[in-house]
Amino acid sequence: MSDQQNNTQPNVSSRPQSDKLNSEGNACLGLGAGVGALGLGGAMISGAVCPLCIFVTPLLIGMGITQKVRAKNCQANTDSSDQTAETNSEPDK
Repeated sequence: MSDQQNNTQPNVSSRPQSDKLNSEGNACLGLGAGVGALGLGGAMISGAVCPLCIFVTPLLIGMGITQKVRAKNCQANTDSSDQTAETNSEPDK
């Protein structure tokens, strides 16, 4: 009975990885939005656009989206492996 319970528990090692990727994605998206807002505010006040803001904003937003997609895929792979483990742990009749 204890062997069957061990096989049906979620893969704990992948969950923190997907959570880490998700939080990194959120941080990159927030930083990208912040840099974009700072660049927009500077452009409105001074009439000049910061060249660094033009490159950093889409880079951070793209990195954030990529990290969020990786977290979602990692979580989906973990869920599918959990279902496979449950199927394999059922006794044959």
